[in-house]
Amino acid sequence: MSMPKPGNRGWEEMVDFMRADLESDMGYTKIKMAARKLLKEQGRDFEEEFEKWKDNRTCVVCKGKVDRDSVKREFGLMFMQVDFHGVKSLTKSQRVVYEGMCCSRDCSQKL
Repeated sequence: MSMPKPGNRGWEEMVDFMRADLESDMGYTKIKMAARKLLKEQGRDFEEEFEKWKDNRTCVVCKGKVDRDSVKREFGLMFMQVDFHGVKSLTKSQRVVYEGMCCSRDCSQKL
């Protein structure tokens, strides 16, 4: 995976993750390393399993499948907001959409 460029959404996600990880005493990293170890012991590939998980996300409101491309199209302005102002500029319900846990504007209004 290549390093994201400063100022774009990927960069903001990386910085937010690193900050949260440090604030949690490296909790995310510890969980990820434990998951890697467990999957390796089971003869499974962590990266492959993680990609499957991302492809099969479901909406927290309607339990339907989240199509990341349609979410990006429907919420394009919100993603631009993140590019310019960072993830911290989002409301709680916007953050749920941003994290890929909501499938549509209709569902996001029910949060």
